[in-house]
Amino acid sequence: QSIASADEQGGTLRARRQTVRTRIVEARNACSTSNELVQKIERDLAVSEERITGLQRQRGEQQQEERRLRERLIALQQQIIDQEEQCDLVDEAVDTGAAALAAQEAQVARAQKDYEMEERRLRAAQNDLVQVQARLGASQTDLGRQQKHLGERNRTLAARRDTIGQSQQALRSLETRLVEERFRLETARNEEQQVVQRKQVLGRAIAEAQQEIERLKATLAEAERQRRTVSDRLAMLKNWRQSLSGYTDGVRALLRAPAGKVSGLVGPVPQLGVAPSGLEAALEAALGPYLQAVVVETLADAYTSLHYLQAARSGKAMVMWLEEEAKQAVVDEAQCQAEEETLHSYLAGKPALQERVVGFAWRHVQCDSTYLQLFGKMLRGVVIVKDVDAARELLAWLTLLKSSSSAHMPFEKVVTLAGEVLHGTGWLTAGSGKDANQQGLLAYERELRELPLQLNEHVALIDQLNSRISEVQRSQEGRRAEQAAVEKEQQKIGSRVNELNKVLMASQREQERIQTELQLATSVEQQLAAEVVGLEQEVQAAQERVHAHEKSQRELAGLAWELQQEMEERASAYRRQQDELGHARTALAVKRQEARSLHQHLATQQAQAQDLKAQVEQLAARMKEAEQRMHTLQEATTHQREELAKAQAVALQLTGALHIVEEQAGEVDRQISTLEQQTMQLRQTLTGLEGVYRRCLLDSQKARDAVESLLEQLREEMGVADPKDL
Repeated sequence: QSIASADEQGGTLRARRQTVRTRIVEARNACSTSNELVQKIERDLAVSEERITGLQRQRGEQQQEERRLRERLIALQQQIIDQEEQCDLVDEAVDTGAAALAAQEAQVARAQKDYEMEERRLRAAQNDLVQVQARLGASQTDLGRQQKHLGERNRTLAARRDTIGQSQQALRSLETRLVEERFRLETARNEEQQVVQRKQVLGRAIAEAQQEIERLKATLAEAERQRRTVSDRLAMLKNWRQSLSGYTDGVRALLRAPAGKVSGLVGPVPQLGVAPSGLEAALEAALGPYLQAVVVETLADAYTSLHYLQAARSGKAMVMWLEEEAKQAVVDEAQCQAEEETLHSYLAGKPALQERVVGFAWRHVQCDSTYLQLFGKMLRGVVIVKDVDAARELLAWLTLLKSSSSAHMPFEKVVTLAGEVLHGTGWLTAGSGKDANQQGLLAYERELRELPLQLNEHVALIDQLNSRISEVQRSQEGRRAEQAAVEKEQQKIGSRVNELNKVLMASQREQERIQTELQLATSVEQQLAAEVVGLEQEVQAAQERVHAHEKSQRELAGLAWELQQEMEERASAYRRQQDELGHARTALAVKRQEARSLHQHLATQQAQAQDLKAQVEQLAARMKEAEQRMHTLQEATTHQREELAKAQAVALQLTGALHIVEEQAGEVDRQISTLEQQTMQLRQTLTGLEGVYRRCLLDSQKARDAVESLLEQLREEMGVADPKDL
């Protein structure tokens, strides 16, 4: 009856175990579904953050492009203003030239009228002279002809001499004017050379400033890259600290304990002190198991942590408390002083070894004064050296010191910078694993303290570079404005040089013409002088016969000569005015052509300015669209983070429920095993027969197979090799 009741109770427990297994499978499926949802949300969140980063980088590039287009637009607008001023100046010059040309044309018309009037007077005087000569008679025809010929020659000779004198005077005045014009031209060219030199200096300064801007921009990009690197590294380390990676399960359980479960929690040992750069591996090896210790305030807090770990069954952890540290401070300080003096006295006799000994480990930990005694206790008797050979020498001296004296030893073990530990009792720890290049907890904690300072330094450097770039750009704009003014001045000087060249060329042509006329007049004057001498000899004999008619002839000849002289003067003045009128028309046509070209160039620049404005507006529209997309992505990212937090909370609840169901399954399995043992004892007691014994053996074998299958199922489903692990 007891066996039947035990079998009935075993069946009930087996049914209960089957129910619990069904609940375990359902809980595992729910956990896997929640984990998949969490992973999907995390992937979507990472993609959204990456797209936001790309949009921010694209916005920075678009802002730089907009700034560059606006600078080009400002420079082009300045050029348009300068071009408009030049067009106004050229239009004024064209109007002035047109007014001067109209005045010259009126003056030429008046000179032409005067010339025609004087020509009529000359013709009338010549007609009178012809009539007087006709009345002289046939007897005076020959003398009259000779005298006429002589008078004409004399008049021509006098006219030539007057022309020669006037040409010489005009040549001297023209030479003086040429000297002055050459001096003015040389002065203008010197001014133009100075302006060109100033322009070259400004061009070099602008090029150097542009190179400086490019260098500063490259430095700024490098600083931005370093800042992003430091920021990413800091975020990674913060995630590392938040996830408590590198700590044991027990330490993570204590640090993540709910409020009220654990009291007086200070923190893990790696977070209470900072290891200097290069000593992280040595101090981690020196701390040993203390590296995974959790510090609390009092011994009661340590017992509370112990009870929480036992109740939660989340692993083991070392717990240290601070309340006894103040009592041992005076004794520890004196003892540490004695240990340091002993070690220094030994190293004073060995300078080579002293250079390879770093010192006591607790001296190289940077921490708050509250935790000095704690680190002193954890690192008591540990000396840091640079290599294994130095450690071996110190251990050899420690062995001799132990054999010769029974006093307290200055240290117990030696740690190298590579993390190798040599203990005075005769053991050492060395070697490295597959992840030997990975940093330790102390190195991560030191980086967590140093990276914010480095990030602030990078931000300050970026601000300084931005201000420097702005300053250089402002000075660049000033140089460009000065360069535009210099170019404008150069154009003015160039136009003045061209005008002086034209005037100089016209004066040189006038000089050559006058010299040619002077040479021709000199040769004609010599010929006329020779002819006059011959005619005077021929007329000498006939002068007495025609003395009565000479007076009237001389009067008419004088009048004709004066009229001829006046006609020649007016003709020369008319030709000169015609030449000046032609030069003025040519200059006016050139100025009008320049005005048309300047207006065309101005229209082209205005069209370019309109195109640049359109590009700036398009770029602003694209930037606005990119900002809208970025805001949309940020809102989606915020929503995904909220969903991620909810999914993680659900996964945590399902994991807790799974642990509870697995504990119930373990309890059912223990009850089943107990019940099977009781059944086996009852069956052994009821009968001693062989058949019953064999049946008991068969039942026992079946129970063992069931347990093994259950263990195998637990191993496959939960990864548990030993039931005690549950």
